[in-house]
Amino acid sequence: MEEELVRLRYPDYVSTLNPTDNCTAPGDLNESQDVPAGAYSVSGDGATVTVTYTVTDDATPANSTTCQVVITVNDDDAPMVTCPASTATINTNGGGTCEITIPDYVATLNPTDNCTAPGDLNESQDVPAGAYSVSGDGATVTVTYTVTDDATPANSTTCQVVITVNDDDAPIPVCNNITVYLNSSGIYNLTTANINTIAAGSTDNCTPNNLLTLAVAPNAFNCSNVGPNTVTLTVTDDASPANSATCNAIVTVLDTVKPVITCPSSVTLNAVSGSCEQIHSWMIPVPTDACGIASNVDSVSNLSVNIIDVPPTAFAVFPVGSTTVWYIATDNNGNRASCSFNGQRQSNPIITGCPSPWTTI
Repeated sequence: MEEELVRLRYPDYVSTLNPTDNCTAPGDLNESQDVPAGAYSVSGDGATVTVTYTVTDDATPANSTTCQVVITVNDDDAPMVTCPASTATINTNGGGTCEITIPDYVATLNPTDNCTAPGDLNESQDVPAGAYSVSGDGATVTVTYTVTDDATPANSTTCQVVITVNDDDAPIPVCNNITVYLNSSGIYNLTTANINTIAAGSTDNCTPNNLLTLAVAPNAFNCSNVGPNTVTLTVTDDASPANSATCNAIVTVLDTVKPVITCPSSVTLNAVSGSCEQIHSWMIPVPTDACGIASNVDSVSNLSVNIIDVPPTAFAVFPVGSTTVWYIATDNNGNRASCSFNGQRQSNPIITGCPSPWTTI
C-alpha cells in the first residue's frame, strides 16, 4: 500500500543560527538552507530528510561554511477515528438461546492516520462481531475497538462501547391438558403442581424455567364446570419490562363423589290382633350432594308391598316376615349411593279361652 505524505515542520536555521565573519558584518552575510523552514511533506515514520545550511561572506571569491542536519521523522500521532456512542442497548436475537449480535466496528468505522495509509492501519475489537451469548436481560458487554498505525513504536486509538442486553423476546409457551376431580364440597382449585403440569415444556431464551412466572385462568372450578373447560396459560419471563405469551389448554373437571343418604333404622313390628299385616311409617331419607340430586328412588324386596309417599314421610303395609326397603339417590352427574332398612313383621299366635291359673276341684 502506498504511503501517505505527511506534513512535518522543519526548523528555521537561518533565523536561529548566528554566524560571524572576520571581514563581513553579520548583516551582510548570506544565509540559506536547501530545505525551507516550515511545513514539509515526508513519506512517513522513520523517513529521513537532510537539511544543508550555508552561510557566505561578501569576499571575492566568496567563502562559505555549511552545516548539515539529517532529520529522522518520528510519528507520535495516534490514528483518528470517530467513535460510536459509549453506551448502546441491543435486543436479543430471538429463538431458543439468550444472545445478541455484536456490531462489526472494524467494518463500519473509518479511521485515518497522518502517516499510515488507511489500508495499512490495524483494526481489531476484543469481542468478535456476530452472535454472542449473554447471561440474560440487563447484562452488559464491554467491547473495545482499537486502531493502530505502523509507526515504531506504534500509536493506537481505542473506542469502548458498553452494550446492555434488552431481552424483548417472549417465552415459548407449551400447553398440556389435565383432568381434575371436584371435592365433596363441589369445588376444585388448581394447585401449583397442576399449573406446572399444564405448562410443562414452556421455555424462554434468557429466563431459566424455574424463574418463569406461570398463571392459569380460570383456575377455580365448581359443579357448573363439570366437563371440558378451556383455560389460558400465561408464561412471563423475568426481563424488565417483562415479556409474556399465552396458549390454551383443556381442564376436564369430573365429579365422582357419591351422594350422602342415610335411611332410618330397621324396625321390628309386633302383631296386631286379628291381622297378619302391620302399617309402618318413617321419614323419607333426604340425600345430599354438592352438585345436586337428580333422583331419590325407593324399592322393596317384597313386590307385594306398596310404599306410599306423603312427604316428608312414607308408609307401607308390611306382611309377616322381613321386608327390606331401599333408597337409591343419584346426583346430577350420575353418581349413585343407596341405603336400606328392614321391617321385621312378627307372627305370634293369640290364644283365647285358656283356663285361669288356679282351678278348684
